[in-house]
Amino acid sequence: MFNETFKLTDILDEFYQGLYYLALFETKQAKGSMAHPSFMLNKVIALFDAACDQGHVIAPYFLHYIAQTYEGWLEIDDLPQLEKVPCIIEKGEDWLTAYKKFVELYQRIDKTFGEAKIVTAQNERQAQQKAKTIMRHRETLVAKIKELSLIHCGLTNLFIAQLMQLLPDTAITQKSIMYHYERGVERPNIWAMYEYYNYLNSHKIFDTTNPSHQRLYDDLLLIKNHDIVAVMNHYAKQDVSSKLTPKWIVANACNGHIDSILYVALEHLDIKNQADEASKSTNLATALLCVDWIVNHLNKDDFMSTLTSVSSFIDSDIMKNQIDKVALLTLCLFKLFVYTTIHDYRSSKFEQFITQFEKNLYLLWTNNPSLPAYLHYADVFEEMGVVLLQHKNYIEAEKFFRQALLKEPNNASYHCKLASSLNLQDKSYDEQIIHFLFAANQGNKEALEQLFIICAVQDYGTEENLEQLYLLLQQLDDEVHLFIDKTILLQCVMFELYKKHDPDCGHFVQYRFEKIEQNYQLTIDFNGEGLKKALAEKDEVSMPDITPNTTLDTTPDATEPPIKTDLDKTSVSKISSVTSKNTSFFDPLNKFDPTEAKNRRARKALEKINKIPVKNLTLRDLVKAQKAYETLHGKKAIKVSAKGKTSGSRAQIGRLFCHIPHGGDRPSPGHQQAIKNQIASLQP
Repeated sequence: MFNETFKLTDILDEFYQGLYYLALFETKQAKGSMAHPSFMLNKVIALFDAACDQGHVIAPYFLHYIAQTYEGWLEIDDLPQLEKVPCIIEKGEDWLTAYKKFVELYQRIDKTFGEAKIVTAQNERQAQQKAKTIMRHRETLVAKIKELSLIHCGLTNLFIAQLMQLLPDTAITQKSIMYHYERGVERPNIWAMYEYYNYLNSHKIFDTTNPSHQRLYDDLLLIKNHDIVAVMNHYAKQDVSSKLTPKWIVANACNGHIDSILYVALEHLDIKNQADEASKSTNLATALLCVDWIVNHLNKDDFMSTLTSVSSFIDSDIMKNQIDKVALLTLCLFKLFVYTTIHDYRSSKFEQFITQFEKNLYLLWTNNPSLPAYLHYADVFEEMGVVLLQHKNYIEAEKFFRQALLKEPNNASYHCKLASSLNLQDKSYDEQIIHFLFAANQGNKEALEQLFIICAVQDYGTEENLEQLYLLLQQLDDEVHLFIDKTILLQCVMFELYKKHDPDCGHFVQYRFEKIEQNYQLTIDFNGEGLKKALAEKDEVSMPDITPNTTLDTTPDATEPPIKTDLDKTSVSKISSVTSKNTSFFDPLNKFDPTEAKNRRARKALEKINKIPVKNLTLRDLVKAQKAYETLHGKKAIKVSAKGKTSGSRAQIGRLFCHIPHGGDRPSPGHQQAIKNQIASLQP
């Protein structure tokens, strides 16, 4: 039963195989082609690379060691950055230090005792002196070897045991060798387990009745079957060995095992380990590196198992009253969601994890209204705002949407959601229009629908807002389906532009919201014939440059129901469906040109400024004239520049330059008439 010989490749993973061959090469034990640098170094580098791909946290340090020791073999810039490698209990620098010390002592021992030497002496006294000299060398080396134990590293006991085997009088040191092998196995270290088993067999001292030897054999069988997690469970079920489970977790974390890395990351946040603010900050930084390390070395095939592991940690008992740990796992969930976006990965099982993510965010917010700094991502702020909207906390939701916009000012979704939060508070309609316009310009359909409700139905929009809305509707792809047909919306916007010039005609088109069961319904009532007759009596000069259809009979059928659409009960910005057909009262082919309306307003502005008495002309009038002229001609004929608190301001109107003294915005009396003349001359 206990006679099985384990192959090196069955027990050691890629990292330990690479380290084994590197030590073999640098201690000059390699034979044949293995002793050739081009063969051995290529093999070692390939093994370390494979370990790095799997998330091993020690392998990057040895790749950097090879790059620095063997010039031309590796480019440091192409290697993983060591500052981004998490320090999981054991430091990579310590492993590297222990390895270098091992190679140095091996070479020294080999030089001193490696070759069989015949020591000659002329007499007994000289022989005793030479024997004492050899013993002093041996004792010195033993002391140097024991210094390795001061290095906190999983390799130290293995290295000590191997170095002691090189010393003369091994019978004297066998007890010490076995002691250090046992320490290495308990740490645990897979390489130490492999070497200890071989040592026991080669020296014929493997004891089948010894419980520690039996456990060593069982563990190697489990490792051979690539079930290291089973090793941990194997220990956890035994009272005697259960205290070794955390050590196995640390060992597996070094190997890149996701569950183990998460466990170690959460341990770094444990209050017991945070004696002061400095250690708290260091532990948090390490925990954050662990999360990044998990995501950066994630295999797409292992994604769902990783997501499930994080979720199970969140649901475990260790999360009770552990807000810091909940925040870290929430960050891990968020980064995994980002991973799905980058790699275009979708799954029907995501819904439960998203719900858990939202639940975590709300828990964090109830504990502290400001999220931890490491969760300050625009997407997290947006999600937090959405969660708060669901809880009807509109004021706080607005704050988070604003924070998201600060990080990504050009994100149409953030603009739309901020405007929706303002709408639910029934405030800042001017700002709502700005945000909805931005989102609508980016192709956001919901923003366009909400813009129509605010500007047309609720009548909060200016004439310019309505013109912008009209253009957006015109440019909308016909395949995009709005809550009401686009043609009807265009005609409604036209009507609202008429109404800006003649509010009395507002009763010809009526909008109303009605609550039917659990939904709000928008109803639009038209009186096309009455509007057409009223428009015929109006002065064309005071009306927009839009003509109603005279060839199409626009009088709605008395039996035809009004246009209706259902709106989601929780938010006017969410539209669900259309409940009846559309009705037309304006010619859909009639094209409205908003540019002409702007030019008309600009001409009226210049005309109005020209009527202002000379003594009342101010700097504000110059600015208005400047905007109007730029609208008409697209060039800056008027320039106003502020020069400071003491020098006042200067204005240029055509070729006329005038100085506006500090203390008021009125030009000097000598320039007022000239300014008036220049403004008059600018009119086309």
